Amino acid sequence: MKTLAIPKFVFFALTTLAGFIASAQDASLASQKTLALQVSLNQTVSVRFPEAITSVDRGSSQLLAKKAPTVENVLLLKAGSPDMPPTSLMVILSDGSLHSFQVQFSSGPVPIGLELLSDTAPGAVTTAQLSGQQPLIRHEMGKAQGMPRNLRVKASTQGIKARIDGFYIAGDRIYLRLSLANHSVIGYDLASVALYLQDKAQPKRTAAQQKQIIPLLPLPKQNTIASGGQLTVVIPLPKLTIDRRKYLAVQIHENTGSRNISIRLKASHFRKMKAL
Repeated sequence: MKTLAIPKFVFFALTTLAGFIASAQDASLASQKTLALQVSLNQTVSVRFPEAITSVDRGSSQLLAKKAPTVENVLLLKAGSPDMPPTSLMVILSDGSLHSFQVQFSSGPVPIGLELLSDTAPGAVTTAQLSGQQPLIRHEMGKAQGMPRNLRVKASTQGIKARIDGFYIAGDRIYLRLSLANHSVIGYDLASVALYLQDKAQPKRTAAQQKQIIPLLPLPKQNTIASGGQLTVVIPLPKLTIDRRKYLAVQIHENTGSRNISIRLKASHFRKMKAL
């Protein structure tokens, strides 16, 4: 049998093309964000997307999901069991965009009216814009780590203490410094930090509408806090303001655990923000 000889210039072109495709795929994968959601047994969570929903994939059958009967861009979610494990949720929209979520069960109240902003919404940051800003954002995050404390808002549960002690702004970016301390004998695995803008008061029989604020960069992957240990993270956010009728909820979730913490930042806290 004869061996087919491939000219050198053809081999080089194919190798270069394969490398380009692999690099493009890696860049695409790296740009995908996973957002945190909580569901419960007695509350239905509604998520409104910027486009019509065409496909929904659940990681677990214990996560109940269906499209709202009267609209095409609202997804209704609920836990089917109190034993529902943390699971994934993938939603594809009519414009071809893919949205990925990490969903956890909560025995307490959860945000029930969420809106996912499109990249073209006012104030939204597109992936292309963000990729060019990453070096600047990471530099400013490092700077925020060493800034003097200008805030002290704290909460705790079961030996886990959380404190927001830094609140800074640089250009159109806000930096939130969060410190966690583990005073229990069990290690703490930080799964996610979710942020929601919410109204303080709602009339009776109406659901509080909450808008999720998406960080400009995801949390570091290694977030295990040993017994007696501490962890400080800086969360970069798009610029936002609130009035006295609203607050920013910072929800800290433990991976496969129940030691979840919520901290509220009010308008008075926003007035203490300092330039970075």
